[in-house]
Amino acid sequence: MRKSILLMILLFFVIMLTACKHVEDTNGTDDYTIQTYTDADILSNHNKYVVVGMVQTSLRNQGKFNASKLSGVCKIDQVNAKNETITFDLDVKCEKGNMRVVLIHGDKIIKDFKINSQETYTIENANGKYILKVVGESAKFKINYVIS
Repeated sequence: MRKSILLMILLFFVIMLTACKHVEDTNGTDDYTIQTYTDADILSNHNKYVVVGMVQTSLRNQGKFNASKLSGVCKIDQVNAKNETITFDLDVKCEKGNMRVVLIHGDKIIKDFKINSQETYTIENANGKYILKVVGESAKFKINYVIS
């Protein structure tokens, strides 16, 4: 009995360790294009990622999201709007790996933010939930953002 419980626990940890691994950057240092994750993965309501050295702070619709190594899809922030103007101001820096920062509304990606630049995106008469997500493949990055 004791051996079977120990074996089950060991099997559980082996499965968890093999399921969570980083996706390597296969397209070079200057190409940040995501190779593994599809739009369907990004639009999914499930955040699936493995991360090392993550720091995330958020206060009153502004924040920072940094990671030493992230692989997967992770929600940064979201805002609910009702007939208002919303502005997303992002500064995205990627040092290593591949990454994509997107804005989602409903079941569509409505904006891809540029990597290694600062960009502002405004939505007039915004209605509903807007979700900001980062997608990474062994990505080391820093994101500063303000939603107003």
